[in-house]
Amino acid sequence: MDRRDRALLLVGRDTLARADELVALRWADLHPVDPVLNPDAHPGEATIRIRRSKTDQEGQGAEAWLSAETAAALAAWRAVAPRWPAEPGGQGPLTREGVYLFCHLSRSGAGERMSTEVVQRVVARRTGEADPCAVGFSGHSLRVGAAQDLLAAGVDLPGLMQAGRWSTPAMPARYTERLRATRSAVAKVRRGKASG
Repeated sequence: MDRRDRALLLVGRDTLARADELVALRWADLHPVDPVLNPDAHPGEATIRIRRSKTDQEGQGAEAWLSAETAAALAAWRAVAPRWPAEPGGQGPLTREGVYLFCHLSRSGAGERMSTEVVQRVVARRTGEADPCAVGFSGHSLRVGAAQDLLAAGVDLPGLMQAGRWSTPAMPARYTERLRATRSAVAKVRRGKASG
């Protein structure tokens, strides 16, 4: 479960995926980055196709980048992930890999696809383990936090919109509102007077 949860959190961070997008990701859509085609790429990076999203109801899909750290976490999870019967109807040895990156794990067994509710519980549990004072985190927190990280790193609004697959600036602006307030004109002027 630890390997699955680590991979889930890292994929959510890198892709800015919504919980419903995370649970729909498929192994078949995971591809290593070819350094010949992209000389800026680092060894181990990958891409994954997000087939459908809230802002892409037609299912045109979008490619999302994954860091080498995330790709390694996925490989570690894949090595221990449950296997399914190879034959239709649930017969035969457990040799078939699951279709989806993230399956449901419980004491009673595994389900081939994780639910969005489980994504919410994983995020809440893991953030609580990292910081006992952390409250109010959900499956969407990965998307919000990644948007804030990108803004803090200097990514402009069009770049942020592209990374999160937003069609309008309203949501990324809302998600980064508190950080943008600390960089406002008033904050800059008042800080200048305090240090002068």
